Amino acid sequence: MTKSQFDLIASGRQAMERNDWGEAYELLNEAAASGGLDPDAFEDLARSAWWSGRPDECIDARERAYAGFIKSDEPKRAALMALDLAEGQFHKKATAIGDGWVRRAERLLASEPAFDDAQNAVDCAVEIQRTFARQRTEHGFAPNIRIGLHIGDVTEIGDTLAGEDVHKAARICAHAAAGEVLASLDLVDIVDPPFAAAAPKSIKLKGFTDDAQVSSLPWE
Repeated sequence: MTKSQFDLIASGRQAMERNDWGEAYELLNEAAASGGLDPDAFEDLARSAWWSGRPDECIDARERAYAGFIKSDEPKRAALMALDLAEGQFHKKATAIGDGWVRRAERLLASEPAFDDAQNAVDCAVEIQRTFARQRTEHGFAPNIRIGLHIGDVTEIGDTLAGEDVHKAARICAHAAAGEVLASLDLVDIVDPPFAAAAPKSIKLKGFTDDAQVSSLPWE
């Protein structure tokens, strides 16, 4: 990245902090035209394009950010960007294309079901639900996603994660309602959710003898 690009990106981000989305877009777009940007900068370009009324340019920047996250082997960030792309396509009423981006996000998250940090898992789950909630509010439709979270040990077998705790997370997810983030108390006790967790409850999990203690994590 050249000094000129660096200065343009820095100035663009300063404009974003002032909510001057038009100036931010012009500066970041100029930086992009002068050479390749990293995926974070493309994400900023997309955000400034969206808020300055440039939906097509926003989608283009998000696609480039997505490609960058894939190339840099950041599947979780790529999955979140895929959900943002789905939101943009739903806004254009391109439902089939939006559904395709949702499926990409699902595949990415399925291939990386474990997080190194429990708080990152909660933050990701909350962001997913908020993304689809915005879509429903602004455009009238978005899929209802159910998310289950648990913490524990996993065993890596090739590209797959296995073990009792992996299965427990899947069973907890099956109990979640549409639009809910349902987590085991093992996880809830060590994270800082955006709002206080709901009262714990016991649920029976298929394949497990003991009941699981879980709590719903509010995200709105």
